[in-house]
Amino acid sequence: MYSAFLNVKSSEDFAYEHLNFADGFYIVAPPIPARAVDRILDIDGVVAAEGRYVADIAMRQPDDPDETLSARVISIPDEETPDINRVIVREGEYLEASDGRHALVDNLFTTYYDLKPGDTVSLVYQGRDRDFQISGAITSPEYLWKSKGGAELITSPGDFAIVMVRRNVVDDMLGVEGLINEITVRFKPDGDTDAVKAEIDGYLERFGTHHLIEKEEQLSYATLKSDIDGFEEMAIAMPVLFLCITAMVAFAMLTRIVQSQRHIIGLMRAEGFSRIQILRHYLTFPILIALIGNGLGILWGTFAAGGFTSLYVETLDLPFTVVVSQTWVLVVAFAIGLAACVIAGIQPALAAAQLTPSEAMRTNVASGGVSMMLERFVPMQRLPGMLRLALRNMTRGRWRTLSSIMGIAVSVALVTAVMGMLDTMDNAFDVQFNEIQQHDLKALFTHDIDYRKTDVFQSWPQVRKAEPIAEIPVKLILRMFASTRSLPSRLVGDATLTEAGICSGCAATEHDGIFLTETLRRDLTGGFHATAALITLEHPDYASEVTQMLEMRAYVLSVERSADVREGIEELMALTNQFIGIMTIFGMSLAAFAVFNTVTLNVTERSRELATMRTLGFSKRQVNMLITVESLITGVVGIILGFVLGYAIEAYLVGQMSTLDWNMDIIIDTSTYVIVGALTLAVCCCRKCTGYAHCIAGTGGGHEELLLTMASPF
Repeated sequence: MYSAFLNVKSSEDFAYEHLNFADGFYIVAPPIPARAVDRILDIDGVVAAEGRYVADIAMRQPDDPDETLSARVISIPDEETPDINRVIVREGEYLEASDGRHALVDNLFTTYYDLKPGDTVSLVYQGRDRDFQISGAITSPEYLWKSKGGAELITSPGDFAIVMVRRNVVDDMLGVEGLINEITVRFKPDGDTDAVKAEIDGYLERFGTHHLIEKEEQLSYATLKSDIDGFEEMAIAMPVLFLCITAMVAFAMLTRIVQSQRHIIGLMRAEGFSRIQILRHYLTFPILIALIGNGLGILWGTFAAGGFTSLYVETLDLPFTVVVSQTWVLVVAFAIGLAACVIAGIQPALAAAQLTPSEAMRTNVASGGVSMMLERFVPMQRLPGMLRLALRNMTRGRWRTLSSIMGIAVSVALVTAVMGMLDTMDNAFDVQFNEIQQHDLKALFTHDIDYRKTDVFQSWPQVRKAEPIAEIPVKLILRMFASTRSLPSRLVGDATLTEAGICSGCAATEHDGIFLTETLRRDLTGGFHATAALITLEHPDYASEVTQMLEMRAYVLSVERSADVREGIEELMALTNQFIGIMTIFGMSLAAFAVFNTVTLNVTERSRELATMRTLGFSKRQVNMLITVESLITGVVGIILGFVLGYAIEAYLVGQMSTLDWNMDIIIDTSTYVIVGALTLAVCCCRKCTGYAHCIAGTGGGHEELLLTMASPF
């Protein structure tokens, strides 16, 4: 897993470096003369700077020209390629010099609609359509994570297009000749970046408002970085979790093996074997397991890392796949796997080495103190004889019972946690699209409009509800770092946002951490404007009809369907679901192995005891029933503890996946508990027949086992 993380991280880093990703994006309003870039280039500490014009306009949907979607038009130089934020042509070719009839379109969009070089796309601006022939499908470092920005972190590939055309085309189509509204900058790596930014800010202030988006704040870069950071944490957490559970199960099993071989150990000690030889012998078990397991794991992991890297790169449509040397990762993985097995086996091996012949030959008689205490309770006295005997056997062999419960609990916890991750993901989608995002359509406007213009949408018979919204990008600043020239003002609005520390209608304090100045309050509430409208339909079948009605309005830029957005998000999350699915298979396999062997050892080490019961007249049915009852009780207790531990593990894993932009509630569906519990109990009970076969195969019987069976109420 960690190898896959290194490959993915290297692929992303190489893409940003090779394509010369900008260190800063200066957004200016109103547009400024293009010659302003020359002054910025003269500033010491600036390696490169380029001006461009960026505008969001409408585009005809390739599959249905009657519908429109949003496209971001970006100008590129007429005669050359950009030096900053270069693009990779994935299919087709780059634009010819001063070509006004062709365009470059992002690869995700062309793939979604199966567009090829030579196909046509139509841009719509101020009621006029302009057709462009696709010259090539490209990938830009700005949009490795494709999103419109603002409040829309995730955008369906088919709802938003990146279109790059020559500068002369933008000038002609938008009427912005000689103007730019965005400047991309690259700084010297070893320069005084803060001083350079201050000088650029001072220069741009003379033109009007401007805003700097630093590299770390750029939406695509920040989202991918957050995603890769979460991947790194999961790549560490999941193997550690599997190793810990494997070590715990191995410890319990090796301890049981040592206990069942006490007589053999005593004989070896009596024959002259030293403690070192005994220790070395029993340490061979975990070391051999580690060598075989590590070898197979490294072979499979190397193969799986390449496959997972390709899957990740393909899902994000990264332009490069970089595979780095994994030698040190393999060495560390081998060492950790070996250490986990040795740590699991060292205590049982030491316990075996410390046994003396006299202690080893003496059967380890279980204490009956707990059993005697249970016998005093009235409910215990009224229990059926078989259940009573099973409980007494379990309390007499407390270590055996505890080790069985521990093995079952950690196995159940692993499967519950991993399957719970799928439940959490499903719940997150249900909450987002069924409780929060309840609208069917979202109409984006070309500019801020009077909110009352959306009343006409409400009057349409196909519309159940239409609400205007205003999406305003802001930056929240901690009070201690804010300017004190403007005093905090009372917040306005009807909602009370207590969870965010904001109280409607009361003065914000420094303790709240977030405040509004009087100036900002006037800016935000200076008029009742809307930037978009949310629409709920009477029936989903009306979506196409209402979309066409909306697009007939001149102020409607594009219309988004929630169903399409959800489909796009599910496509992006397919990688996560596949990863969790693989972990589920691993977890269930490990759990089945652990429970299977725990129950088998539990029965095998009691073979003489159970065989003695047969000689005393217990029927096969009674012996099988006793094994089944004990397995069920042990399984139920282990399952309950496993559910609690599994919830805690899932809480940790969800915490590793959560970011500032993506947070999920911890959910484990009832069906998960039922499935995991039922399968675990089935594995616990399926060994009763094999266990009974072990019993009748053992003809020996100790005096202690005979005394134990004499306590039977039968």
